[in-house]
Amino acid sequence: MDVLNLPRHKIVDGQLFDDGNFMLDKNAFLSGKVFPKEPVYVVEGSTQYIINKDFGEIYDNSWLIEIEGKNSVRVLTRIPVKKVRVSGIGTGASFDCSLDEINIIGCVTLTIN
Repeated sequence: MDVLNLPRHKIVDGQLFDDGNFMLDKNAFLSGKVFPKEPVYVVEGSTQYIINKDFGEIYDNSWLIEIEGKNSVRVLTRIPVKKVRVSGIGTGASFDCSLDEINIIGCVTLTIN
């Protein structure tokens, strides 16, 4: 059995805290999908995420980002001229900004509700 021992983090009031380690069977990832090269485990509220910190191009997906010192998982949608639309997971306000105005930490590769 192949088991990953991932760094575990939790988001509390927008701050990202170290919270030990999390072990996950590699079979939790669907076959045929790209396996994360630098995975970390993040808990935000009652939702758990596997985040890949090794990413290339920004594309439409859920991402762990930092906005003005606050961390959260948000949906990013590419729009023309190096901009993204930032939306909350589920309901919530959205806004457009330059990629330079946010810090992208990693891409969500697995969500556990």
